[in-house]
Amino acid sequence: MIDSRLIGSIASTSGLGSAVDAGLGLALTLLYFASLTATRNALQPLDCTDVESVAGTGRQRVMQLEPSVVCDVNADKTYARVLPWAVITSLVYGMGIPALFAVMLFSSSSSII
Repeated sequence: MIDSRLIGSIASTSGLGSAVDAGLGLALTLLYFASLTATRNALQPLDCTDVESVAGTGRQRVMQLEPSVVCDVNADKTYARVLPWAVITSLVYGMGIPALFAVMLFSSSSSII
């Protein structure tokens, strides 16, 4: 078995540790900005607006992103397929990634301060 102290000493003597730290910092920064874009895109199917119906029988709610999709699970099968994925990805990206950052910060708060 490889001892973790041996890996740590090799990484610190060869400068590999700083490269790993820089790579991890870059990956977390990219994850942060990607999560903002992913959250915005995941919330778009939930953004519905009222428009006059084509038949003139009243108003109906349609997706702002794609007005041909009616925001009613019973009336439009496309919306029924998209809605669960929109909710799941909104939760994963909208709350999961900030929670990951919070856990990482609080778990290493003693070494940060």
